[in-house]
Amino acid sequence: MIYKGAAEMFKTIYGKDVNTSQYTSSQVPADFLAYDSLIVAEDNVNNTVTIDSIIRNAKDSNGNYTWHHENTVVPVNPDWMICTGSYVALLYELIKIHNSGTADQSAVFNYVYGLDQSALAGGSSDINEIYGLTVPNTVVSINSTYYLNDQANLAQYLQAYDAAHAQNKKIVTMMSGSTGVTYDKMIGENGFLKKSSEYSEVTNLFFGATSVAEVFSSIEALGAVFGLKDEAQTFIQETRTNFYNMYMQAKEITPQKTVYWESRNNASACGQNNISSTILDLLNLKNIVTGENWVKGFGDENVVLKEPSVIIFYTGDSRTMDQMMRVTTA
Repeated sequence: MIYKGAAEMFKTIYGKDVNTSQYTSSQVPADFLAYDSLIVAEDNVNNTVTIDSIIRNAKDSNGNYTWHHENTVVPVNPDWMICTGSYVALLYELIKIHNSGTADQSAVFNYVYGLDQSALAGGSSDINEIYGLTVPNTVVSINSTYYLNDQANLAQYLQAYDAAHAQNKKIVTMMSGSTGVTYDKMIGENGFLKKSSEYSEVTNLFFGATSVAEVFSSIEALGAVFGLKDEAQTFIQETRTNFYNMYMQAKEITPQKTVYWESRNNASACGQNNISSTILDLLNLKNIVTGENWVKGFGDENVVLKEPSVIIFYTGDSRTMDQMMRVTTA
């Protein structure tokens, strides 16, 4: 999934497709996009897997977010899941690998109780538009997998958990650990984790990926949860090989291009040490923003001063192209 977007960027920037057959998987160095496994233990008797769930926590004395790690016991092949569209798309790919390249979409949507509304028709991450997946009308639209403590959003989750309890269904909620509310707030009174812990049928999994390599650890964990470990390894190896081909071919292109990557509605600019910045590295693009993570207030004057040869905007930005390029302000 993540490779598809990067490959499209490569073609737009360099005017050609990545040749994914230049290097084979056996030629990819072992340390290229290497990752640490999130799988802590597997219990074949009770049919569970223990995953290192990673959630953003309160800031330290230097103003940087810390991360809370929690070994979470997850039932293998849960009945339902609530997640973002990317997890559905990834699981569908693993199911297709299991079925030798084909699978009816119902094979994945049978698991999906609810989806972040961004994945639905017209959303910023519409999975029909991006991945060709048609969401059945039985799937519940979830307002947010980001603002989990918002009481209206929390009410939706509790309704889903009530349904799981009533029907004796095991439900797993999967989302990014970089949520809009930190762990210390979610375990407080009326917090998301505090309330969801009241249901024995519910398991929450958070993936704190900050690089492409760490995305692979999340994919490996997803495969373990749904009994598709071998398929996950196949997918990861193929994607690593594709990225290696991209990286090696991008390195051959000179002079190196500079880049500025702006978030939707200019909320921030891509800095260093995040998933997007590692994609820029794989594309051999030199980021003009040197701050950590996503930097607020970088300033148009700095962009003009640095004169990046490539400017990247997100799809789904509510601004027109003229507004994004500062031709017009409204």
